[in-house]
Amino acid sequence: SRSSAASDVYKRQVVHTVSTASTGAFGPTGSTGPTGATGPTGPAASNPATRTALKALATGSSKVAYLTEVGREGAWSYRLGDYSTKVTADTLEAMFIAANGIATTVGAWVRDDARELNICWAGALGDGETDNSTVIQACIDLASAMGGYRLFVPKGTFLCQTTLTQPHRVGWLGIGVSSV
Repeated sequence: SRSSAASDVYKRQVVHTVSTASTGAFGPTGSTGPTGATGPTGPAASNPATRTALKALATGSSKVAYLTEVGREGAWSYRLGDYSTKVTADTLEAMFIAANGIATTVGAWVRDDARELNICWAGALGDGETDNSTVIQACIDLASAMGGYRLFVPKGTFLCQTTLTQPHRVGWLGIGVSSV
């Protein structure tokens, strides 16, 4: 049972393993269907290969981008507004990225449709060898700073060898029965 303290401290010295053989609650993956028609054209989308390249995009002409950096892939939009607190909280640039030369009080690159925070977006590696303690704690801290968010743990073996502090309002989601 969970304690009623403001935060729980977990000592994780065991390897967190997600079975890659199990399909979990989602079932097996089917074949990909045919490609659909091309949609209407809008502002030119860009495909930066790194977060550094995303930061350098001219926000006047590029409002939408698809980051192709391995492990951190995803759609991003440049949004106006004060994102200074969120950019500061996102130390590993998983969901919020400051554009070069533009104050985060004016706007920032924001990951689109992020219902959960995938720990791999922050750089976690599920290789069974890398200690992901710092990355996972940064994800917990970001989820807490966002007012409570779920962390998504994809398939893989994520090693965590130090103490993690987790507020109650941060949840976990994984693939398979014993994933989290």
